Amino acid sequence: MVKNVVFDVGNVLLNWNPLSIIKSAIPNAKQPNKLAQGFFNSDHWKMLNEGKIQEHELPILYKQTLGINLEDFNKIIRVAKDYITPMCHSIALLDQLHKQHIPMFVLTNNTLNIMSHLLRTYTFWTLFSGIICSAYIGHRKPSKKIFEYMLSEFSLDPLETLYIDDNITNIETAELFNLQTIHFDNIKQCKKEMLELGLII
Repeated sequence: MVKNVVFDVGNVLLNWNPLSIIKSAIPNAKQPNKLAQGFFNSDHWKMLNEGKIQEHELPILYKQTLGINLEDFNKIIRVAKDYITPMCHSIALLDQLHKQHIPMFVLTNNTLNIMSHLLRTYTFWTLFSGIICSAYIGHRKPSKKIFEYMLSEFSLDPLETLYIDDNITNIETAELFNLQTIHFDNIKQCKKEMLELGLII
């Protein structure tokens, strides 16, 4: 029986589209898809997500690897913050679960800067009993260590906990811990699978 629900953030609760961010920030980029991958899926960005480097260190690294200057770097970060917006149907789901007194938690890969911005900007975070951001603890999904930390920190029984994420690799790691899982594609599919697990929404 599901007694707790843990949510990923990007493309589950908030919109996240690196390609759109790059196209908006640098409309004349010659290879926007390559730049989006190089910026948001690089080892440097992953290290930032783990809190192992600071954001001010990235412009020098990205100038070397991607050829972008400080102005473009700052523009991409600013646009990213504007583009990370709530998925209204998912937020409505949070309200439904909260009204049923189902404890909810967040497990997200994110940078200190962007996560701080999101926590300041949106009020729905108060619906959660706990939030874990990768940059706070030095581990990022799909590492087993961040799931171990989550289960211990929140004293969760994995057999009674549902984990929802749009990334199949993260789902696979969660299942190693016997967490019940939903691989999120859209809100209709997610709610259908939640009903099958016995959650009344």
